[in-house]
Amino acid sequence: MPSKTAIVTGGAAGIGLAIVKYLARTREHEVAHIALLDVNPTAGEEALDSLKNEYPNVIFSFHTCDVTSWEKQAEVFGSIYAKQGHIDLVCANAGIPETGFLFQTTGDRPVKPDLKTYDIDLTGAMYTVSLAAYYISKNKSSATSPYKGSIVCTASNAGFYPLSLAPIYTIAKHGVVGMVRGLAGRFQHEHIQINAIAPCIVETKIGASVKGLPGIVYTPLSAVTRAVGMLLSDSKLNGTIAEISEENITFPEFPAYIDESTKNNLDILGNLAQRIWTGNFSHGGDK
Repeated sequence: MPSKTAIVTGGAAGIGLAIVKYLARTREHEVAHIALLDVNPTAGEEALDSLKNEYPNVIFSFHTCDVTSWEKQAEVFGSIYAKQGHIDLVCANAGIPETGFLFQTTGDRPVKPDLKTYDIDLTGAMYTVSLAAYYISKNKSSATSPYKGSIVCTASNAGFYPLSLAPIYTIAKHGVVGMVRGLAGRFQHEHIQINAIAPCIVETKIGASVKGLPGIVYTPLSAVTRAVGMLLSDSKLNGTIAEISEENITFPEFPAYIDESTKNNLDILGNLAQRIWTGNFSHGGDK
């Protein structure tokens, strides 16, 4: 019987709403309650009404939330946990396209960059992941999975390639990819699964900014949600980025080490991290 609680940030529209609908209709993931977090209360309430009619067997809730505020996210996560008693799946999805410019070369003086895109797309995602890990770690181990819960982040293929049209967005999405890969080892130790989706241009509000450009090819939302399902269904995937273009879903490999000394150094640091996590290291040396 479905019993899991899921949270989706940016859940009132676009990729977030598509993920919400996917979780609601896919019984394999055993989701009974889905909380939508979004900064737009009008879109949130409209989505909530539609979802309740379309999926009467799932409980939905909407929470107005600015993901750039740690305090607000913490308040919402805390209230959901207090009511449900557990949080099992979190999708750190909230994001916006490029706003403003990273630098300007005209005018009498330099202008402070508008970092709203960075704050939402990366800082907000880090806050979400931090809160998700805190609450998921409270869950009991499952007899059917090595994980206590799962986190899926929304990156972009701009997290792999240079998108010169939107450098701040590119910085943020590279950061999301780095966050997922950088946390995977520690989260594996904590029995938390973390992965990310990295779609090409999807026909959402973000993708609409380039609509009409000759030759632009869109990736369907159905491919994006299919990738989410693949990440959630395979316990071997952790620290994995699912790159999605049109109907194609691939899992890019880590870049090869440039030489043996690089591999050696990172192996040493990785082993040190393992000793710290397991309590076998102190500043005075090994225990």
